[in-house]
Amino acid sequence: MNVKKHIIFNSFYPVTELSSAIDFFYYNYGEYSAISHFQTPFLHQEMVINLGDTFQISDLKQKVLNRSLNFWVSGIQTVPLIAELHGKHRSVGILFKPWGIHQIFGTNSSELLNEIMPGECLEGNYIKQFITDNQDKCFDSQFFIQLESYILKKYKLTSLNHQLMQSVGFSPKSQEVPFNLKSLSAEYRLASKTLIGHFNRAIGLSPNKYFNFLRVLESYRLIEDNPKTKLTQLASKLGFFDQSHFIRVFKSFCDITPSVYKKYL
Repeated sequence: MNVKKHIIFNSFYPVTELSSAIDFFYYNYGEYSAISHFQTPFLHQEMVINLGDTFQISDLKQKVLNRSLNFWVSGIQTVPLIAELHGKHRSVGILFKPWGIHQIFGTNSSELLNEIMPGECLEGNYIKQFITDNQDKCFDSQFFIQLESYILKKYKLTSLNHQLMQSVGFSPKSQEVPFNLKSLSAEYRLASKTLIGHFNRAIGLSPNKYFNFLRVLESYRLIEDNPKTKLTQLASKLGFFDQSHFIRVFKSFCDITPSVYKKYL
């Protein structure tokens, strides 16, 4: 989660084989916060332990998604959310790679897509217990090295298909759109059904939806950089057939149109 005002953000990168599943650990804190933050969709999974006061995640219709939770996990979020902080803030979290929760906990990531669920659903209580037992200590690099060792003792990393990792690292260029599953399957010598199964279990999205979501995320970045950019230009730059196609795909993931998103900037 990315909150800039009044909150101090510290990140710590894995130093063990967990780096294949985790982008970074983090510790956020602030003596007093009263913040409402628009959170754009992102291609990560996350685990959060709230050690402070109110930390609320809502959708754009103001439905609270983590009500009564101080320990939760979320899959890839394709829709924008609102994060609200009130009072003293302390939170510890793990930002996983798109397949990270599947790799560590063996969870089918399709069950987590656009969901915020109690951390207990992953048998993640070991992690919560370790953090809460040590919450009076300093959350520094040494603490997170100890947490890594603790995770590795409790959980066995799932082996991921090497071709899957290669294909996930593939970033579609405009000239390679529309996405072609048959070509991708041939490139990595996997049956289309096998490739789709790998993506759905590990990431929670089919290959086609994954690559379309990459384009939608890039459109968020481009709109934020220059809100006056015309949608026709974005559609062309990102390889959509036309403006209508771009808007349709954008809304299918985000439940809002690009024009509505601009109003939140």
